[in-house]
Amino acid sequence: MVKARAAVLAAVCGVGCGWTLPMPDTVFEVGVVPRDVVTPPMDTAGMDAPDVTLRPPDVAVRDAGDEGMDAADGAVAVDRPDVRDAADVADVRDVVIPEGGCLPPSFRMCFTGDRSTLGSGYCREGAQFCERTNTWSTACEGEIQRDCTGRECGSDGCEGSCGNCPAGRVCDDTGRCVAPSTTCGPMNFTVLCGAGNCPANSTCAGGRCRCNANFEARHCDAVPCPPTGCDGTDWWCAPAPFCAGGAITCMAPTGSFLCPRWSLCDTMNRGCFCRPGFQARRCDGTLCTSCPGTEWECVPTRAM
Repeated sequence: MVKARAAVLAAVCGVGCGWTLPMPDTVFEVGVVPRDVVTPPMDTAGMDAPDVTLRPPDVAVRDAGDEGMDAADGAVAVDRPDVRDAADVADVRDVVIPEGGCLPPSFRMCFTGDRSTLGSGYCREGAQFCERTNTWSTACEGEIQRDCTGRECGSDGCEGSCGNCPAGRVCDDTGRCVAPSTTCGPMNFTVLCGAGNCPANSTCAGGRCRCNANFEARHCDAVPCPPTGCDGTDWWCAPAPFCAGGAITCMAPTGSFLCPRWSLCDTMNRGCFCRPGFQARRCDGTLCTSCPGTEWECVPTRAM
């Protein structure tokens, strides 16, 4: 191989290069065992490797304010620490809650009526909800207060009274003082029941008079009879729609009609639906969503 390299160099250089290729100290020939060759250590003094400086490539870092950078710019997007300057917008803003304010979506119980009535009858608390403005809503949603709207007598719904009727007048289901019924008294006992009679709109059961559905046993002065019933003949089965829970008068283009107390009037369809916070319930205690007739009432959802 060495002889071949010499021939090539001679052919390239020609005569007059001024030097000849030195022959190697060891010549390998067929059948000759080579002798050991000791290679002296290389003197590396003064042969320090050149200094190499590693320099990262130029990288264009796109800031929030850079405009016009696209794929043609050749910029490489890299992660870098977030350095805020005047143009930066904070990722998380400080929320300042005003005194007496709140933080959504919290809520708190409330009651704007006479707190001495809480827990009596239908009276109950409602709730205020925290608005996005960090202030409490002004409405106390779902609360039930005593209600005598449009009523001059009868119950206020919280075991109180809306007023009493003057002498010679009685309170009807809509909370109005009216003249007493002329059908109350002995002349009204027309239903046979054993040895005696029962008033109209009643049924004889086990020797006792029971008022029919949508009627309630009342004395002639409109005071309800006790659960055991009334004695004598100074009482009658008075009309008592909506489970005797009271009624409201609704005015429609086609005339007035009744709805249960604690409900709203649908004057276009002559219907009734319970106000928010109330549920329709039949007189037998079962719930309903669309109750026909007058054998149902509106009761608080929490009271069921």
